[in-house]
Amino acid sequence: MKQFDLFDVGAAEKEKEAPVKEKKVKEGSGEKAKNKPDPKKELKVNDEWTIHYVVYTFKPSDFVSAIPEEGITLEELRQGMEKEYFAMTKQRTKWSVDEKKKHLYPDVSGTTKGSSFLGRLRKYYWKKSHLNQEVDPRPKSILASTDGKLYEINRSFIGEMTTPVTGLLPDLDRIEPGFSLHLPKIPIDHLSEILSFFQYFCKQGFETEVMVMIYWDKEKQQYVNICPKQTVSKTRVWVEEFEQDLLNQSEKRYEPVMHIHSHNSMPAFFSSIDDADEVAPLLYGVVGEVHKQPSQIRVRAGFNGAFINLALTDVFDMNNHVRNTTSFPKEWINQVDVLGAGE
Repeated sequence: MKQFDLFDVGAAEKEKEAPVKEKKVKEGSGEKAKNKPDPKKELKVNDEWTIHYVVYTFKPSDFVSAIPEEGITLEELRQGMEKEYFAMTKQRTKWSVDEKKKHLYPDVSGTTKGSSFLGRLRKYYWKKSHLNQEVDPRPKSILASTDGKLYEINRSFIGEMTTPVTGLLPDLDRIEPGFSLHLPKIPIDHLSEILSFFQYFCKQGFETEVMVMIYWDKEKQQYVNICPKQTVSKTRVWVEEFEQDLLNQSEKRYEPVMHIHSHNSMPAFFSSIDDADEVAPLLYGVVGEVHKQPSQIRVRAGFNGAFINLALTDVFDMNNHVRNTTSFPKEWINQVDVLGAGE
C-alpha cells in the first residue's frame, strides 16, 4: 500500500479538482455594463420645484421661460438667474437640494470675500407712492423718474440702494427710435409742384426762402398742397396766416401733415431756428441748392423738440404720379411778400 504524507494528499486532491477557466468578457459586451453600477442621473427641475432664499420664494420659470417637459438642469437654471444677477457665476454658485420637498437653496459666494446673494423678478412702477404701498416688495424694483430715466431699487438684508438702469431689461420688449406713417405716402407729384415753386423764387434774383404746407383731405382721402400767406427773406420765413378759406370749409376736414421750406441756393439743413419752431407733431422738410438738379432734400418727423430723420422714400411715393405736373399754381406768387423787393 502506497503511503502518502500530508503534502502528497493535498497535491492529489488538487489534481482531482477540475481546472476553473477565467471567463473573459469581450470589450463592448453588455455583460460588462451589467456588472458596472449606474451613475447617478443629473437632477432636472421644473415648476414643481421652488427656489428659496431667506423670505423669498420663486419658481424656475421666473428665470427660464421655456422649460421642457423633462425639466432643466441646475446649471441651466443658474445660467438663467445669472442674466438677472451677475454674481451667480458657475464658479461662485453652489446648490443645496431637498429632493423630498423639491426645494432648491442656492448659495452664492465671492472669490475673496464671502457673501450670500439672490433675487427674483423685477416689478415696474410709475410712482414711488405705488411702490411704498407694497406689503411684500420684491428685491428688485424698477421706478420711473421725472428726468425720463428708469431707476433700479435693490433690497437686501442690510438696506436699499437706488441706481440708474444702465443695462438691458430682458423682461421688456426692445424699442427702437423711429417713425411709422399711418397715412398713405405722399405722391411724388406734390413734391414736384413744391420744388418748381421753390426754384421760381431762387431764380428771380431774390434767392429767398419760401414755404408750402401739405394737408390731408379726410373727405376726399387725398393730399392738398397749400401755400400760406408769408413774408420771406434769404434766411427766414414768417407765416402770417393760413389759407383760411380752404380750412374753414370744414373745421375737421383738413389735417396738417407736412411743412416744407426752401434754403434757396444754400445747403439743405435744419437750423436752430427750425428746431425751435418745428414743435408740432408733423413731418418737416427742407430743400437746399434749389438751383441745382437734383436739389438737396432733408426730411424728418418732429414733436416737442424731438426729431427722427427720415429718407425721402419713407414719406413720398416715388412711383405715384397723380397729376404729372412740374409747375405750380401762379396764385401762390401773390401769397409771398419778399422783404426789400420793392425798394
